[in-house]
Order: sequence, then structure tokens, then C-alpha cells
Amino acid sequence: MNRSHIALLSAVIALSGLPLAAEVCATRADLVEGIVVSYAHGGSDLFTADPRRPGVIRLDAEIEGHRLGTVEFAQGHVYLSAIGPQGQRVRYDYDMLPADIPPPFPGSDWEAVAVVTADGASSTDRQRVQGGLGGTLTLGECIWELVEVTITWSTGEETRYYFPELGLSVPAGDQVTAITPLALVP
Repeated sequence: MNRSHIALLSAVIALSGLPLAAEVCATRADLVEGIVVSYAHGGSDLFTADPRRPGVIRLDAEIEGHRLGTVEFAQGHVYLSAIGPQGQRVRYDYDMLPADIPPPFPGSDWEAVAVVTADGASSTDRQRVQGGLGGTLTLGECIWELVEVTITWSTGEETRYYFPELGLSVPAGDQVTAITPLALVP
């Protein structure tokens, strides 16, 4: 087959709506280079893992080109630190390695006391992580299992969706429109 035949065949396949190649679905292995989660509100989060820090997942958030800050999670769901856009810092120390914090699953219940350091002052705070209902998220050909996770601390609570196959979590109130390996982001 010569080049003109290949080009014609590719054009016919493209016009027919058949995929030229299977869609690539993000996996936990993509965390080393990065996984981008995009939301309907126009924001995106870049999740990365540092193999030198087992159990730590870093999240860099932005919306419309504006950086919102950086968060580090243990096992992709328990807060370890946060740096806001103006440099505000908060650190959470659970007196255990991030890799030893258990990932959530439906019905799980984990509790710990964290030393919280912010603005040079430290205090303790009891935190509880409860795994709720399980489900799936389907985007295109990709399907990921998810677990609803409620994180409770002394001043409030937050609900997130944890993706066991990816090792990361997103706010439950944000509509995810894409989960893409960073290498495939245009």
C-alpha cells in the first residue's frame, strides 16, 4: 500500500466516525508524569506522584490560567499540606508515613489526630475519613471506580470522590469532564 492509499484510508476511517486508535484511559502509573482532571467550570487539577515520597500525591490547581494553589494528599485523599495562591501555608502531621494511611473503600472509617501548623502556630485536630457509596465515572470509553469519601474535622467537613485505580480524589461538587494523562494533553 502506498502513501496515497494510506492517506485515503485514514480519511475514510476519520469521516466514518470510527476511531483511528483506542482511547487511552489514565491509570495510576500516569501519576509519575501527571494526570490532568478537567472540570465543567473551566478549572483543571494536575495530580502527580513523587516516587521518592511514597503515598504522597501533589495537586496543582488552576482556573482560566490562574494558579489556585498546591495541595499534598496522603494516598490521594487525606490532606498533608496546602499552599494558597498568596503563599498561605497549612501543614498536617499525622505522626505516620503517608504510605501507611489506608485508602478509602465503601464502609471504611479511619480516624487520626493531626498536628496542624498554620501561620507559625500549631494545634491538634481530630480528623475522620469515612468511605461511603461506591460507583463509577464514565468518560468516553474510560470507566473508573469511585468511592464517595467524607472528611470531617473540628471546623467542618468535605466530600470528595476517590478513584482507587488512579490514587487521587476530586471535590464531589465539581463535574469532571476529562481525566487525561499529562503526556496526552494538547
